[in-house]
Amino acid sequence: MSSKESVTYGIKDQLHAFHRYGDLALLSNEGIIFKVDSKRLSDVSHVFKSMIEIGAAGGILGEKRKIDLRRPLEVDTSSRVLEAFMEMITVMNPQPPKLYFYDTLRLFEFCDKFDISSPVYSLVKKSLTHRAKKGGQWCLLIWSAERNDHHMVKIALQIMTDSRFLNPRLPIERSDDPSYVWKSVGFWEMMKRLPDNWQMNLLELTLKPERVEAYRGYSLTNANALRVSCNWQQVAESFIPKR
Repeated sequence: MSSKESVTYGIKDQLHAFHRYGDLALLSNEGIIFKVDSKRLSDVSHVFKSMIEIGAAGGILGEKRKIDLRRPLEVDTSSRVLEAFMEMITVMNPQPPKLYFYDTLRLFEFCDKFDISSPVYSLVKKSLTHRAKKGGQWCLLIWSAERNDHHMVKIALQIMTDSRFLNPRLPIERSDDPSYVWKSVGFWEMMKRLPDNWQMNLLELTLKPERVEAYRGYSLTNANALRVSCNWQQVAESFIPKR
């Protein structure tokens, strides 16, 4: 890195080994600079486009002025996430990101924050759903509740299973490793992380009295036993989250 770049970007910042060419710099949380073509970035994000081309205050209608491209834009995400995003927007046919659950979740937040358009946004969303199916249903449900994201809540319920609902797991993040290990967590501990009225609605939809066979084909309700709904699509459709 030249002395001029050091002064412009900061002494501790360093250029990414591959994404090092472009007229705009994005800065990760670890101080890694990703260079990108500003026009390419504008094509996939209305937010970035507005940041790059701002209407001149008091200027002629339609007149534009560029922001200071000499300074990197801090995007508040990790280098792993930013690298995955860059790889998706610099090819003609983007592929799903090769990230673990939490990094995929952070990438989805990044796309949502900067209003990233499809097909990138759709691919990240699909990848997040795929990762959550492998044990992260509760994580996606709680994350959606914290954001009050009704659409993602319903997706989390659609991919839920009876076994995972009763036996929640949490992936334990490690700062030095993008992978994670699963930790079993108590059912009620996870349920308490949801808003109170969400808990009531979810329990009403999922826990049903067990029906047992009785004399001559009749069935009776066993008040001492409960079963979990196996129709999670119906649960998702009926769930009405409220704050």
